[in-house]
Amino acid sequence: MTLGLSGAAVNAMAISAATPEISCVHDMEEAIGLRPESKEEAVFHWTAVMGIAGLALTLVIGEGLKRANIFRIPEAAVGVCVGAVLSGLAAHLLHAPSMVSNERFDDEFFMVWLLPPIIFAAGYNMDTGSFFDNIGPTMLFAFGGTIFSTLAVGLIVFCAGQMGACYPLSLLASMFFGSLISATDP
Repeated sequence: MTLGLSGAAVNAMAISAATPEISCVHDMEEAIGLRPESKEEAVFHWTAVMGIAGLALTLVIGEGLKRANIFRIPEAAVGVCVGAVLSGLAAHLLHAPSMVSNERFDDEFFMVWLLPPIIFAAGYNMDTGSFFDNIGPTMLFAFGGTIFSTLAVGLIVFCAGQMGACYPLSLLASMFFGSLISATDP
């Protein structure tokens, strides 16, 4: 017959039965090898709790907005607002600036772990029929628009530099700048 106790509870009961001088929880923790948690560990654990609570709150509010047929507020905006409120709570009311520093945006984590699944999901769930029906305009805007934007930005920067409105760049440097700026979305 089992009592449904975990292994740690059984070990703690065995230790407390074997050593009758243990009288409090702190003594029992020392006897089984547990050490008290440091302040940094406690802050980190509460940071994780607040992050999970923020995610859950974002999902609940987003689902509530969806059920109320409010589609003007995207769930991403709700997430940003919940994150801002929770970080303000952590920084000002809890006086835990290290909690805010634990939750800072990590661009490497985003680029390696979050962005590829987002791109994959967007491509996987795309309506391929509509995509291939509109392949001509898509290619025109992707390549032609980028080339046009590169030339326009490069020439504007070059002319503005020659007129003294900004730092004067050579034509090649201006076109290079135009290609860097225009490469995202024409």
